[in-house]
Amino acid sequence: MRTARLDEIIRQKDPELKEVVVQLSRGEVRDAIHKLDDQGRIQEIANREERLAAIAREYARQPQGTLVVSPDNQSRRELNERIHEALQQKGQVQAEQQAIRFWSHGKPDRR
Repeated sequence: MRTARLDEIIRQKDPELKEVVVQLSRGEVRDAIHKLDDQGRIQEIANREERLAAIAREYARQPQGTLVVSPDNQSRRELNERIHEALQQKGQVQAEQQAIRFWSHGKPDRR
């Protein structure tokens, strides 16, 4: 069986950001975080409520190509709700919600 290897990063067009992605791909997380900080790409918002609101606001401002990463299920749910509300306020999604059942390992996942 032939093996394909993906070793070229083409998604990142910004050379500074591409350098960070290369560092992350090599497992150099600490250096990558320092580089992001040096580039002014990291913002710390200590207050949880303000932080969640800022993430939702920024996502709604420019959702294309934006990835929100959350460390746990509770904050993931809260962020999803806040982002949905922010998109509703901008008229980008409808007010009604639909329940979606997720499956994990062949069993329903109650997210």
